[in-house]
Amino acid sequence: MRIVDDGNNAQATNVWITRPRDDLDTRPLPRVLLIDDDPIAARLVSVILGSRGFDVEVAPNGRQGLTALDQFEPDAIILDINLPDMDGLDLCRAVRADCNTPIMIMSSNTALEIKERSIELGADDYATKPFSSLDLVERVRTLVVASERASRDELHIGGFHVDIDIESHRARVKAGKLLVVGLLLAVAALLLALI
Repeated sequence: MRIVDDGNNAQATNVWITRPRDDLDTRPLPRVLLIDDDPIAARLVSVILGSRGFDVEVAPNGRQGLTALDQFEPDAIILDINLPDMDGLDLCRAVRADCNTPIMIMSSNTALEIKERSIELGADDYATKPFSSLDLVERVRTLVVASERASRDELHIGGFHVDIDIESHRARVKAGKLLVVGLLLAVAALLLALI
């Protein structure tokens, strides 16, 4: 867990929580930005997600959350709607207007109107406090998978399936008997991904 500190938050500390990793596992940890002003809730969420293999960055208010969003480039965002400096739903709308990172609203507010409004403003999920560890981890994992899928494109041409990963500039072709044509399509897809 990293806590964003702009100098006004004297209690911010850096605590790193990671899961044991296989030495052969070179994949980066999924990144989660938690925007929540409650230090106890933030610590709890960070410990739960950190123990399950997530890299968690904590921002205690909306302004610092926006800064962390640009610097941390998260795979998912967990957002409390009761923030000290701005309305969390306004922040949700601003984030959604700027990027497609999946957002989960986490709030003690159980009103159906707030849940519906959150989804209308661009949230992908709404979790009410208190929550179970398992539920939190599975919801965040679902958001991260959605984020990964959004960065990939698939192309179907005839009997060929071309999977293009835009971020890594890679393409994978599944072809039947016409391997040469499949390879040419892969090269073309890779060139398109580089543009």
